[in-house]
Amino acid sequence: MRPTHVLLFLLLVLLVAAPAAAQTTQVQVIRYASDGTTVADQETVDVAWMESNLPVFGDGATPYLFQGPLTEITDYTNTAKWNPAEDNNVGKVNETIRGTYLTDLCNLVGGMQPGGEVKVVASDGFAKTFAYDNVYSPQPRQGPMVLAWWTAREGYGFQDGIRLFFGADNSTNPWGLHVFGNQDMKETFDEKYWGWYGGKDALPSAAQLSNKWLAKIEIFPAPSTDWTILLNGSIQRDITKSYFESGLSWSGHRATYTDASGGVWEGMPLWRLVGYVDDENEHSGASYNNTLAELGYTIRVIAADGFSKTFTSQEIAESSNYIVANTLNGSALPEQINGKNVWPLKLVGANATGGKSIGNVVEIRLEGLPIAPVITTVTATPTPTPTTGPAALFEGDLTLNDGTFPCTAYNSGSTYQVQNLTPNGVLELASKASGFGYNVTDKKWVTMGTMLLDGAGGYNLDSGTNRAWMYRVNNVTKNDFSSTEGISVYRVADGDLVEFYYGTKGGAIENAEAVIRARVHVRQQTTVFDGDVTLINGTFGAYAYNSGATIPVNNLTVHGALQAAAAKGGFTYRATDKKWSTMSTFLLDGVSTFDFNKTENTAWAYTLNGAVMNDYSADQGISAQSVKNGDQLVFYFGVKGAALDDATAVVRVRVFVANDADFALALKGAQNAMVSKSALDASSDRVNYTDISGTWSGVPLWTLVGQVDDTDASSFNDALATRNYTVKVSAVDGYNRSLYSGEVARTTNFIIADRLNGAPLPTTMWPLRLVGASVPPSLSVAKVATVELVGLPEEPSVGGDIGYFLISTTPSGAEIYLEDIGQTRYHVGNTTAGPLNVSIYLTATPMRKIIANLSGYEDAVFNITQYPAPDGTLPVDLTLEPLGNVTPTPTVTPTPETPGPYNGAHVPSTRIEAEHFDTGGEGVAYHDLEPQNLGGNTMRAGEGVDIETEAGVTDVGFIRAGEYLKYSVDSTIAGNYTLTLHAANPDATAKAVTVYLDGVPAGQVSIGG
Repeated sequence: MRPTHVLLFLLLVLLVAAPAAAQTTQVQVIRYASDGTTVADQETVDVAWMESNLPVFGDGATPYLFQGPLTEITDYTNTAKWNPAEDNNVGKVNETIRGTYLTDLCNLVGGMQPGGEVKVVASDGFAKTFAYDNVYSPQPRQGPMVLAWWTAREGYGFQDGIRLFFGADNSTNPWGLHVFGNQDMKETFDEKYWGWYGGKDALPSAAQLSNKWLAKIEIFPAPSTDWTILLNGSIQRDITKSYFESGLSWSGHRATYTDASGGVWEGMPLWRLVGYVDDENEHSGASYNNTLAELGYTIRVIAADGFSKTFTSQEIAESSNYIVANTLNGSALPEQINGKNVWPLKLVGANATGGKSIGNVVEIRLEGLPIAPVITTVTATPTPTPTTGPAALFEGDLTLNDGTFPCTAYNSGSTYQVQNLTPNGVLELASKASGFGYNVTDKKWVTMGTMLLDGAGGYNLDSGTNRAWMYRVNNVTKNDFSSTEGISVYRVADGDLVEFYYGTKGGAIENAEAVIRARVHVRQQTTVFDGDVTLINGTFGAYAYNSGATIPVNNLTVHGALQAAAAKGGFTYRATDKKWSTMSTFLLDGVSTFDFNKTENTAWAYTLNGAVMNDYSADQGISAQSVKNGDQLVFYFGVKGAALDDATAVVRVRVFVANDADFALALKGAQNAMVSKSALDASSDRVNYTDISGTWSGVPLWTLVGQVDDTDASSFNDALATRNYTVKVSAVDGYNRSLYSGEVARTTNFIIADRLNGAPLPTTMWPLRLVGASVPPSLSVAKVATVELVGLPEEPSVGGDIGYFLISTTPSGAEIYLEDIGQTRYHVGNTTAGPLNVSIYLTATPMRKIIANLSGYEDAVFNITQYPAPDGTLPVDLTLEPLGNVTPTPTVTPTPETPGPYNGAHVPSTRIEAEHFDTGGEGVAYHDLEPQNLGGNTMRAGEGVDIETEAGVTDVGFIRAGEYLKYSVDSTIAGNYTLTLHAANPDATAKAVTVYLDGVPAGQVSIGG
């Protein structure tokens, strides 16, 4: 390696990096519907939100580069322009970044679909388009796409930000740098997405893909062809592709079927389409005419070639076993499968397999329709609404029956059984009464057991304008983003006033744009218990009241849930073992004061997730039927064989299953450690925190951080915490949230919890969860596996001879810090026990200051301008003045630094900041006509170069004739190199910059005024 020294003589030039006015700090994410123009969903998020709520790419130390064009090549047919060796102009774009994955931003609005494209658009309109595969499954030599909003060079003031970067690997170029090169682009991108310099097919330039000042992300669907299906019955309707797809978003209109090979088909139940044309009622209220279906007629499903299949109205009535599918595995149907025409629609389902299935469907015809009888239907009558104020989608009385209804999530197409006696049940009945559609999402069903309402009657969630649906009961606003007050779990009672309202998130109902208002009527029943229980795998002793025997029964059964509910609710129950020998189950005879009575023919029964179970059987008996996390049980008492809605008394139980297995929490920092389940459980630092979910128990996060923040595992390093390193809390699947050490320090507002309501956590969040008063839902992490300290300040680098500072303070007891040339501070001890002897490696990172800090006093500062001799001691006496006084700072003559490149060797294609001139001091690394720094920036304290920082940009200014700066670049490859200067001249007259190469003049550059 041969060092090449470049000397810049700057003649009357003021070097000022002109900040770009187009820096962006937020990005709008838009996903378009299948027509490519209608906005299906959108979100607008800023940098602060991205950093707090989404995984962060970049460690703040690794640079990522893009290769530029090889402009010395003029023959565009020369394949050398691709530069497979990746050793020329690799630093066209070169930054050390932190940012947000493009995939995470796309997923905020539903993500991309295979075959689709994403366009990243700058604030000035410049845009680049990329394919699905490059975004969601990039090759290592490309790496993930990242929107960078921070650089080591400019911090959050990144003037080219928000900018697109690729997290390419370092496998290609000779320096081991993370470069996305021209050959990388050729190998990983379709040709239509390549970047060019000088026009298409001229010179490839990967750097062209690094779009800056990003303001918008647009997601476009995969191209598809339009189609129409004819519905032919009492009336005729042509259903277009777009209308069919929009209809899938209506409640209960989406269904899925998984075939024998694992293929997932999705579409609309056949009976829903029949309901459009079986009578004059197309889609309001109960559009499917059950009366006609019971009388009987034929449904003929016809393909484009005239081939058809027939079904009876009775067999398809309200059945999801016959589905008219428009997608397979999330994509539009192919033209053919195994040589048979399929597109655009295919009839599939559990009862439409083999010879009953038919593809290439173009018509559904109803044959032999009977004449509809005249019937009277009683529905809730909306109350007239005033002409001003919010739009009332429904306003009136609703009578709710006990039981469940099938609720379909519009985002996934999955159907769940939801309790009628919930706000979700109110919403379902109101939608049927008034004929409006609504959309609920199941994205929190697994962890909270509830749907979230995203839209109703055309009023949809809009993150860009911060508008959403909320609800309240009896004038009390509820937290719908919780496991206890979510719309699918909160229990409503007779006489409750339930109001959904749409408007600014967190706003008052008085300012709403739309409302759904219902007074609830519920048949009176005695509710013995209504709540949740947490079950742990194992057994309990089940007592048989008839025989007095105690028999072990598995906790994870219906019987186990009843036992836990009785213990929690304080009620008693009576079960008999008379069938244990033949069916291995108890029979439930009584709960509280409600007992089996043969004369009155009353008994207990139960439902599991809405299905009535046979408790007098070996597989569904209460001691045999297993339960899982999220299951809902209703035990009900009444006339034997009667429906749940006719019951006299009920016990409602929601099941959570906890995991009590061993685990270990990994701590990573200055040292690594593992915290076992038993150690966490026995910790003396345990605290409790209560929120809407219940009472959490665990240890404050800071106590775990203190075990690995330095080499002392027994204490928390407060001094390091003030430096705001990152505390990253990660789940087993890699999902993580980052906090700053300063906000975590010595507070119980951040807790790593291992228990909820006295039990181990449910499997959906086991083994640990981040909770606390300062942890909103967006910051919470379940299934925590690792706590990692990132960017932890390190002790100064070591090597060479050692000298000593003997530091005394008046008064004693001050904390002592060393500060290096980059203004990084290191805590070295205190003077509580007397003078502090601090060792220092004389050839390590240069230290510039010794600082004494004591509460109630001004900091005392000693500027280091000389160092101890090897093995020698230099005494330093510091006097701290009470707050408000000023203490003079002692100084001594500085000692020149060892000459060399600043912060290590620079390689070609590297951007060197003006303030990063060589070390070595005056006359060696630079010459400045005045000894003091006129710019005021102290990053290179003790040196006379005029470094200044304005508007977040650091530069070298106040330059006069004869002054120079020296920069060293190490070149290992022979060739021609281009030097580009970023400079500005405030004067009207042009100024010259002379460049010296190894001490020999190499030319001049004129910088105009």
